[in-house]
Amino acid sequence: MAIFNLSIKLSFVRSRKMVLLGSLLGITSLTIAGTLLFLYQFRNSIYPNISIENIPVGGLTKDQALQKILSQESELPAQTLELAVDNITLASESAQLGANYDTQSAIDTAYNFGRTKTLDKRLLTLAKLLTKKENIPVTVRYDLDALQLMTEKLKERVDIEGAAPEAQLAYSGSPASLTIEPGKDGRELAVEPTLQKILETLQETSPETTRIHISALVASTSAKLDTDAITQAQQRATKYLDKNVSFSPQSENNSELRQTLNDQEMISLLAFPEGYSQEKIEILLTTWEEKISRPPQDAEFEYNPETWVVTKFVPDHDGLTLDTEKTQQQLETLLHDIEEEKELPEQLPLELISQPPLVTLAETNNLGINEKIGFGDSYYSHSIPGRIHNVALTTKKINLTLVPPGQEFSFN
Repeated sequence: MAIFNLSIKLSFVRSRKMVLLGSLLGITSLTIAGTLLFLYQFRNSIYPNISIENIPVGGLTKDQALQKILSQESELPAQTLELAVDNITLASESAQLGANYDTQSAIDTAYNFGRTKTLDKRLLTLAKLLTKKENIPVTVRYDLDALQLMTEKLKERVDIEGAAPEAQLAYSGSPASLTIEPGKDGRELAVEPTLQKILETLQETSPETTRIHISALVASTSAKLDTDAITQAQQRATKYLDKNVSFSPQSENNSELRQTLNDQEMISLLAFPEGYSQEKIEILLTTWEEKISRPPQDAEFEYNPETWVVTKFVPDHDGLTLDTEKTQQQLETLLHDIEEEKELPEQLPLELISQPPLVTLAETNNLGINEKIGFGDSYYSHSIPGRIHNVALTTKKINLTLVPPGQEFSFN
């Protein structure tokens, strides 16, 4: 009898578990089916419980929502936008700035609400919509070109052309000729940052706000030195008096490219209250570059193999350009060392970048002529007539004449 009762109890428990499992599977299936049906039903519509400016748009397509909003949308209140710097203010009415309700953006926001990429987040958002309504505000959109034009008009009234402080040495080595120009205060309205500030402010401002005041962003372009700063500038510039440094090429063949800086030029490169004028350094290096720069030259060599007379001879040479980056680093280090009163070298290497020619002299012949081995330059204009005649005759006889390998040359 006990065994029979135990069998009945086990059978009852098993049946109960099956019923619970079946119910759970049924509820899950219904939930999934209901969710899929809901998503399908609203595939092209705004989800329920969503409003735009308290106007219900749930279940409507974008076009339907637009028509509904436009039919109930009130006239845009007039707004005055004020853009100011200190006591300079420029005001413009919203109508002049192309203001209108950005209804379409609000509709797009309403439609995309809850449409996240992951299903779990989408279901969580939909669950919240069942208990809490979502209201999307309509912002006011201004014409970007009109706002930029307004900003640029204010800029014309705000900008003050300044002058950077500078030092000038009229005579090399003369402290009495050293003058410090204190400069002039300057400012400039920053158009792009100001425009961005306007857009952000308008985005956060209610359409019901009638007056919108925005301070434009201004940057200082230069500052006039005060009395103490002028004294410090004078002391700083004095350290450069009688300083001279040469920048010389490492190759003696390019010695004519040497550049020299004296105290006048170095003082002119100073910026105040500290640092160096990048603009003036760039101008200086550009001047050097124009003096130094040369393109590579291909060799040309032609001669008559029967008479051994050269008809064309152009030796090759490398192209040269100034390594402006390294030279600027050298220059700024030099200026810094002068102010630190360090011992200075008499000359620094002139950093050059060479570019080889496409055709070298050795590639133009098989006579072993690879390079120009020397150059002489003499002037005989003040010599006696006989010597001038002999030099001219000799030059005419031997100029552009080849001496083959192993052969001897004699003027006779």
